[in-house]
Amino acid sequence: MYFNLFKIIPVAQTSIIDNMEDAIFVLDKTNQVLSLNPAAEKLVQVSASRSIGKSIQFFSSLVSAMDRAGFSWTSNTAREGEIELTVQGDIKTYNTRLLPLTSGEDTQDGKILLLHDITEKKQYEREREQLISKLQRALAEVKTLNGLLPICASCKKIRDDQGYWQEVEQYIGSRTDADFSHGLCPECFKKLFPDNYREKYEHAEEDGSNKEIDTKTN
Repeated sequence: MYFNLFKIIPVAQTSIIDNMEDAIFVLDKTNQVLSLNPAAEKLVQVSASRSIGKSIQFFSSLVSAMDRAGFSWTSNTAREGEIELTVQGDIKTYNTRLLPLTSGEDTQDGKILLLHDITEKKQYEREREQLISKLQRALAEVKTLNGLLPICASCKKIRDDQGYWQEVEQYIGSRTDADFSHGLCPECFKKLFPDNYREKYEHAEEDGSNKEIDTKTN
């Protein structure tokens, strides 16, 4: 009494409930609405003055969603689950709890209905699952080369697991996502096309810049 706690506590509790983002409905034992906070008004799009005294069945979309989720309005035990509601044109997901209010004799005097918006969390979880699924598919498609590769010392073909000899491009292309672009190194270009090499690139060889010769084939 000295600290006026009996005056402060109810005011503090009311202030907390009114400023909560969670929707809160207080129902009597016949499931009539005794109280609801501003978040609940926003959820059902009905003001408190029009809601108080109404049966919870008045909010048909809310009740239907809870019925689909398996909530029982006659149960004396707490129940928790997820429901989806369309609020102002957007589909939202709520973690929903229906808690009985009981007196000292264990008789139910009413219920508290709480709805916590988890739409963003569910969206994040869906995006994470999609990303994980995409990564798993990518990993399943990735083919790597490892171990010893039997390669011909002369023609450089590679022997596959079935014993067939394949061109390097064919072997690697069938096992990776790599593509090949063909060309000639300066040494091979000089060996295969000596006349063209002398005519076009002799000056590059003299100044030591033959490594820059463009010998890409078309």
